[in-house]
Amino acid sequence: MGLTFAIVTPSYNKVRYLRQCVLSVLEQQHPGVDYWLLDSCSNDGSAEVIDRLRTEFAGRLNLRVEKDHGQTDAINRGFTLAKGEIMGWLNADDFYVPGTFRLVEDFFLAHPEVGMVYGHARILDGDSRFQVNYPVQSPNRKTLRSFDYIPQPTAFWRRHVWDAVGPLDMSLNWGLDWDFFIRVSERCPVALLDAFLADCVCDGEHKTAVGGLARTREFARISRRYGGWTNPTHLFCHYVLALHWLASPWLRRPTSAATTRRLLDRLQAHGMTWMTRILGKQVMY
Repeated sequence: MGLTFAIVTPSYNKVRYLRQCVLSVLEQQHPGVDYWLLDSCSNDGSAEVIDRLRTEFAGRLNLRVEKDHGQTDAINRGFTLAKGEIMGWLNADDFYVPGTFRLVEDFFLAHPEVGMVYGHARILDGDSRFQVNYPVQSPNRKTLRSFDYIPQPTAFWRRHVWDAVGPLDMSLNWGLDWDFFIRVSERCPVALLDAFLADCVCDGEHKTAVGGLARTREFARISRRYGGWTNPTHLFCHYVLALHWLASPWLRRPTSAATTRRLLDRLQAHGMTWMTRILGKQVMY
C-alpha cells in the first residue's frame, strides 16, 4: 500500500504563478494527496483564478480563503486540515517537478528510519527561465545551524515528525523553514534524495529578496538560538547590521545613497568571502 500526502500552499497576491503551482501538485498523478490552498484574501486577481480552479478540480483541491497572520500562520492552519502520512508545503510561486511524489514515496518506503527527506531544486526567474541550481548539500547538523542548504519546496517529512517538532514558529517571517529543519535534524534522521524535486521562482519580488535588515535581524536571532553568539551566521549578520548603522547618514542622503549601497554590497561580499575562506563556514543574512 502506498503512502498518503498532506500538502499545503499558502498564497497571497501570487496570481502570476498560482495556477502553475496548483497544477504542479494536482498533475502528480498520485492517488493519495490531500491538498489545501489557503489564500489570505488576495486582491491581485487570485480570486478569479481560485474560482476557476475550484470548478475545474472539484473534489481534488481544498480551498480556504480567509485573512491570516502571514505565511507561517497559514501553513500551520493548513496542516491542521490536511491529512496524510507525508507532509510538505509548496509556496504559491514554487512548482513541483513531475514525478516528485512517487520519488519521495519510494524513498520513504525504502528508508523507514528516515524522518525527513529533501532533494535538489532549480532557481528560475520571473519568466520561468533557469538561473542556477540551489546550493544543496548532504545532511550535516552542524552546517545547518549556520547555513540552510535545504530547498524548502523539496522537503517532506513524516507525520510523527510534525507531531514531535511542529508547528512552525509564529514569531518568524523569513527563517521559518530553516528553524523547522534545524529542529527536525536534531530529533530524527534526515536524508538527501539525489533528484530534482522542485523549481523555485526568484523574481526580485519574492519575500526573501525584499526582507532587508529585518530579515538579517531574524537570521541573527535564529542562528544564535542554535549556536550562540559564535555561530558564523550570527557574527556575519551583526557585521552587516553594523555596516548599515555606520553608513546610515549617507544612505539617507539622495546624493550619496546609491554609491553607499554599492560600497555596502562590496563590503558584505568581502566579509562573506573572508568567513568562507578563513573559517570554512557558509553564512546567511
